[in-house]
Amino acid sequence: AYSVARIRAVERNLIDRQKLDRMVEAKSPDEALKVLLDAGYGSPGGDVLNVYEYETLLKEESKKVYSLLKEIAPQPEVFDMFLQKNDYHNAKVILKSEFLGGKDNDDILIDSASIPVNKLKIMIRERKMKEMPPIMREAIEECIDTFNRTGDPQSIDLILDRAAYANMVKLAEATKEPFIIELVRIMVDLTNLKIFFRIKAMKKSWDFLQK
Repeated sequence: AYSVARIRAVERNLIDRQKLDRMVEAKSPDEALKVLLDAGYGSPGGDVLNVYEYETLLKEESKKVYSLLKEIAPQPEVFDMFLQKNDYHNAKVILKSEFLGGKDNDDILIDSASIPVNKLKIMIRERKMKEMPPIMREAIEECIDTFNRTGDPQSIDLILDRAAYANMVKLAEATKEPFIIELVRIMVDLTNLKIFFRIKAMKKSWDFLQK
């Protein structure tokens, strides 16, 4: 009852069609931003960001959403399964940064993840990955080995994307919840369909699609 009441209260601030139209028709970026601020985006009482920091605003909102879900859900650990996709995204960014010149790309790291970004950086850079889920650790080790042999950064995406979904399927099956298992399988199917159409548009080979 408490969880439902909290969600009903939050729903009142959802960005509906009317608010989206107001943003689209706004006469200035500041006016569009005000619609988001009025809807509860940003930290209460915090500094108001300027319009060019909207990515920061959206990142903060994502963190707030997951924090709320974990606070009110009867099984909050279930949400870690969906946050793991962000862990794998962050692992890609950290590895590519290391392999392709060492430049930090912190602006494209995602804070809403099951492993804190700074902790993940240390794990990968110092090769201290014992605390990682086994599937993730093995995938990162495979990325390091494959890149050292081939110099192909695309291999990082292929290896980690496969591992991310394998990890999600394993965690979903561990819940023994038919709805969650089916949901994750549908996500995998949709991802495979997107990959198929992307490869077809790029006119790549069948072997490439299999990878």
